Amino acid sequence: YAFAYISHLEYISPDLEGKAVEQAVEQVLQRLPAGYYNTDLGRSLENFHQDFLATVDHRTTLIIVGDGRNNYNDPRLDLLTELRRRSRKLIWINPEAVGLWGTGDSDMLKYAPLCDTVLQAGTLGELTAALDRLLVG
Repeated sequence: YAFAYISHLEYISPDLEGKAVEQAVEQVLQRLPAGYYNTDLGRSLENFHQDFLATVDHRTTLIIVGDGRNNYNDPRLDLLTELRRRSRKLIWINPEAVGLWGTGDSDMLKYAPLCDTVLQAGTLGELTAALDRLLVG
């Protein structure tokens, strides 16, 4: 399953199936248009918990890709804790520089201890290296 979020969670697996990357991204962005400071990961975790929690079990590896910024909304650490408990592994890939985690509206320093693995990857090269580490490890 694949999801995307800004202010709420959207199930995007159908948008990705059998489409060129550009077309898939365009479709997702139509449903999740960018806005000024409207990211709410806590609400997105609530959406996931309500609609998709049953899909997570001891065989599930959850991968979150995001900067952990939450616009001072409730980060819903309780829900991430439950997802971690139910899953096999929780991996977070953050594109933001580690030195920015926990600054301003970043909840990353709260989320990180709840994860099995947290990787910083802000460029395509860093993402490739991070994925290599995951696959080897």
